[in-house]
Amino acid sequence: EYVGARYVPKFMGAYDVTQEYEALCVVDNGSGTSYITKIPTPAGTPLTDTNYWAIYGASSGAIINLQNQIDNLPNKMAIIDCENPPAPLVALIPDTNDDNTSALQALVDYCSSNKKVLLLHGKYAVSGTITIKGQTNIVGTGGDYSNRDEEYAFYQSSAIIRRIGTFNGPVFETDPTKNITGVNISNIGIYGNEVAQYGIKINRMRHSSIRHISITDVVGTALYLKPNGTSISDDNIMQNVFEQIYINRCYDGLYLGDNSNGNCYDNLFIEIRCDVFHVAGIFEGGDNNTFIHLSWYGRGSAADSYAWHLDGAGFVSNVFYHLQ
Repeated sequence: EYVGARYVPKFMGAYDVTQEYEALCVVDNGSGTSYITKIPTPAGTPLTDTNYWAIYGASSGAIINLQNQIDNLPNKMAIIDCENPPAPLVALIPDTNDDNTSALQALVDYCSSNKKVLLLHGKYAVSGTITIKGQTNIVGTGGDYSNRDEEYAFYQSSAIIRRIGTFNGPVFETDPTKNITGVNISNIGIYGNEVAQYGIKINRMRHSSIRHISITDVVGTALYLKPNGTSISDDNIMQNVFEQIYINRCYDGLYLGDNSNGNCYDNLFIEIRCDVFHVAGIFEGGDNNTFIHLSWYGRGSAADSYAWHLDGAGFVSNVFYHLQ
């Protein structure tokens, strides 16, 4: 019989008045506001009872619904095999140093324009940045994250994007001139090969999911979120899910920033694991984000540095659970 106590919140979906809840259960009230139990809560306890419930977030319920929808996308959309695409698209060449940058960018653009899922299942070399220009679904076929090798996590995914050539920008980047929604990237290993500046650089993105990703040997920041735009109403990074991101041998792990016209807010980060040479997380901007289970291992001089750097008046009203 289980006799322990929960220390990581558990998302339970819509509130059920007939159900009992243990402590740290998160429910949605049906209008986008979520509540978390403070203590074990009897069935029939209203969400307004502050002895048992506390407001958890204004968008967490919407994020949960979004994540459920994204989980089902591959079953609803046609799949394009990257090694056997329809003409005139060019097939990717796996397991060589052949440069797949142009072919992969064309496949991503085609799947984005035609609402298809791009299926990757090999190791593909690229020399430049792959730009995400709209709703995009890129899925790798596998990756055993339960039995991964901590030192070389990217080898555990059967879909690898490997940077070749000289030092040159990010591996993936959202188009800085567009407001992008509906991105799903999952089960992908990104190998920077000590020439990529970023693993994934997000300029503006909403209602999207980045999940089961490993980022290795990036000389700058592995996952870089920096709003880039001219309108506070449009140019934000908001209501996205980042789940099971494994960062290995990168300089910095996760960066959140803002500018005068855009901000990172209402995002959910779950299990971000950083094995880095500098700082695991640098938070200089962002409101109402939730971080669950962040872990850090410092390499070299980082062992004498700090793990999580919270700096800047723009980083407010964020929630952290279980930091290591």
